[in-house]
Amino acid sequence: MKLKKKAKKKKRRLTNPITEKYKNQELGSSSEHIERLNHKHAEFRNLNPYLVLQLDTDATIDDIKMRYRRLSALCHPDKNLADGNRARCAFEAIKTAYQQLNDPKLRDRTILVIEGARQRALRAYDALKLKNPLVEPPDLDKHIMKTFAENEMRRRDVEEHKRAHAARERAQEEERKKVEQEDKLFEEQWNADQRRNTRMDFWQQFQEDESRAGNQKRIRSAKNFKQQQKVDHKPKYGQVDLQSWRREWK
Repeated sequence: MKLKKKAKKKKRRLTNPITEKYKNQELGSSSEHIERLNHKHAEFRNLNPYLVLQLDTDATIDDIKMRYRRLSALCHPDKNLADGNRARCAFEAIKTAYQQLNDPKLRDRTILVIEGARQRALRAYDALKLKNPLVEPPDLDKHIMKTFAENEMRRRDVEEHKRAHAARERAQEEERKKVEQEDKLFEEQWNADQRRNTRMDFWQQFQEDESRAGNQKRIRSAKNFKQQQKVDHKPKYGQVDLQSWRREWK
């Protein structure tokens, strides 16, 4: 059992050895790292997590963890109270760099960016060297930082376009809802007006019908009254109508 445990520990050491050059590397003082990580170009310099932790792409995950512990201890705000704000910024930069390199996918992507920038710079240098053998070698760190900065600016542009597109979609959706609400209110008002007009037309028609019916009733009453008068004034059989001379005279 003990032999198996020793074999596992030995295999783990062989798989993730702590590189001697990083283990024995002098890191300097906390003030130097605080100054370095708060440089005027720190916004773009700190995009390279390997540069923040002062490691190269050959560093193993154990190297990364060890360097994170050492640098975070040096730059911790509680240990640099005299320069607390800048120490906090440096500590956050170290923490962010470690989180990026602790993620295998992000670490591989970062290595591709760095190695790609180096290869492009060296190819450009070789092309210039054919024309001018005295041309100075490229500043690889500068080319790498420039590549990270360009990638970051492209990322920001994409995010800005996404935000603008989302804002346009929200505005269009709000406008669509507003139009729908206005159409709904108009339709409701229109229906209410139509119902009111229908009721008014019905009431007016009802009044006209009532008035017409009243007129017809009065006409019928008048006719009936006249007919009744004729019946009342008609003399009985064998009786002389004494008022006939007046009607005939008229």
